[in-house]
Amino acid sequence: LTSSVNSLLRSVLGHDHDCQCIFIDNTVNMCSEDEMTELYGADASTVITAFNEAIDSVARFASSHTAFHCRDIESTLVERDVGRDMMERETAAVAEGSRAFKSLLQSWDALDIEDQEDLEANLWGD
Repeated sequence: LTSSVNSLLRSVLGHDHDCQCIFIDNTVNMCSEDEMTELYGADASTVITAFNEAIDSVARFASSHTAFHCRDIESTLVERDVGRDMMERETAAVAEGSRAFKSLLQSWDALDIEDQEDLEANLWGD
């Protein structure tokens, strides 16, 4: 999961490093102890411990780093979306060009043109 998230972050943000990831299963927060035992059986205490460790890790990170302002985040997101749209349009144009080229090749093959005389015969109906 960490690898998938980092791959997505690289794609969206364009950076070239891994980000530390913490995954929090909110089920732990929402379920009673009996429900956790029903869901996870003997692993319930391990799941609860992992949840608490993840929450503690987030709290340690938040208290040890200076907050930053997300100025102009809307324009950054718009720029990202515009870039993504341009890439999608370019990909679609390349695919359409490939389809057109394949269609042209198939049409050409169907005419059974081997030399200039065959071409002239097909063009002029001779």
